[in-house]
Amino acid sequence: MIFFLVISLSNMVYASPDVHVTVVTDKQIYGSDELVHIHGDLDRDGTPVTNALVAIQVNDAQNKVVSIRTRSTGTVPLPWSIDITGFFPCDQTGNPKDAFMKGTLAYFKVTVKNLDTISSRYVTVTINLYDHNQVSFGIAWVGTTVGPNREFTYLCSIPISWETSTGDAYAFANVYNKWPKENGIAYCGEEAVSFTITDGAGSPSSAGSATSQSLGSEGTYELAFRLSSKPALGDHAVYASYYEAFATTVFDVVWLFTDVNRNGKVDIADLFVIAKAFGSQSGDVGWNPKADLNSDNSVNIVDLFRVAKDFGKTRT
Repeated sequence: MIFFLVISLSNMVYASPDVHVTVVTDKQIYGSDELVHIHGDLDRDGTPVTNALVAIQVNDAQNKVVSIRTRSTGTVPLPWSIDITGFFPCDQTGNPKDAFMKGTLAYFKVTVKNLDTISSRYVTVTINLYDHNQVSFGIAWVGTTVGPNREFTYLCSIPISWETSTGDAYAFANVYNKWPKENGIAYCGEEAVSFTITDGAGSPSSAGSATSQSLGSEGTYELAFRLSSKPALGDHAVYASYYEAFATTVFDVVWLFTDVNRNGKVDIADLFVIAKAFGSQSGDVGWNPKADLNSDNSVNIVDLFRVAKDFGKTRT
């Protein structure tokens, strides 16, 4: 059974008069387990900004965070208020540990410091896990206020499902003033650590070193993560944020295109969606691109027939 991810290349951009950020994806359709590539530009008065941090957040149709990362447009700037002073995988008591079995919990310890000696700062600390195949499979986060010149340590656990790939895996820690989807900004560059996921059948090898993946250049940024084998269905949102500059785009996760309403089954509700848009063409009032199953820019008997042919199928 094949899963598809449909990406909308159109994006909405909000920005201050002199700073602009964009966000796009490289393809319109992705199959399950394929890499999703996100990239964009950042400029000020038409000149590329090469020393900036763009905060990126991806939420699924259920508003669950799928990935949250910070990407550089070139040189990573020094922390301006909050710094990540420590980050490593550990056991449940905080002792360093670099290997975890599938079906268990992986623990991580991250420490952030408020570099401001006068004012307190509110922080949102996030940890995002990628497995050996770059599948983003776990998110942990906490929000708190850190006093002047004080440190805050967050010890979290993230489940490792049986579907997660074994081998070297990576964790990325970031700290924001608020969520990127709320036009939050990154206080500093992200920190990355590696660890090993095992199936318990043999002795794990030591995890290698980790980097924050590829950096952008000349005012550009990029991010890649792999889809899971069973992603959530429906519209997803990508947010890119840098100070007053903000951009977003939407993509659609599809199991079968005939599951028009993305509820995991082809039923009477899908026929109703087709019937409601029946006879419309691209640009018409009532046009629904999801009902155009054969991509001929019109909703007609062919689309209705395709839903009828798959009627009764259920996502397993």
